[in-house]
Amino acid sequence: MREPELSPIFRRVLLDRGSVLCHHSKKGADKLIMRQKILSWFALPLSQAESAGPRSLAERFAIPHNFPPNLSLPEAMIRVAAAMARILLGSSLFAVWGVFSARVWSSIPSYFWRTAAILPLALLFLIPFTALMAGISAMVRAISPKHR
Repeated sequence: MREPELSPIFRRVLLDRGSVLCHHSKKGADKLIMRQKILSWFALPLSQAESAGPRSLAERFAIPHNFPPNLSLPEAMIRVAAAMARILLGSSLFAVWGVFSARVWSSIPSYFWRTAAILPLALLFLIPFTALMAGISAMVRAISPKHR
C-alpha cells in the first residue's frame, strides 16, 4: 500500500512514533496497519490538476443536490422559500403534534396502554408530515418557471 503524501509536521510526528514497530508479531502488524490508517487521515488533498476540468464558482461549493448551480434568481428564491417553509412548518407540526400527543398520553390511566400508545402516536405523525412535505413540493413544481 502506497503511503499518502503528508504535511511535513504530521510526517515527522507519526514517523518518529511509528519507527519502533516489531514486524514479526501479529500485534506489530496491526500497529503497522493502524499507522497507515492514521497517515491516510492526514493526507494532503489531491491537486486540482487531476480533476475532470475547470469548474465554475457555483460548482465549487457544496450545494445540495436539488439546488442546481445554474438557477435563475426567481428559481433560486422559490427553492429557498420552499426550504424555509419545510423547516418552519415541519417544526411547527412537530411541536403541535408533540403537545397533543403528550396530552393524550397523560390522559391514559393505565401504564400498559400508555406504553402501547407511544408507537401509534409516533407513527400517526408521519401521515401529516408526509402530506406537508408532498404539498410543499407540489406547490414548488406548480409555481416554478417551466424549463424549455
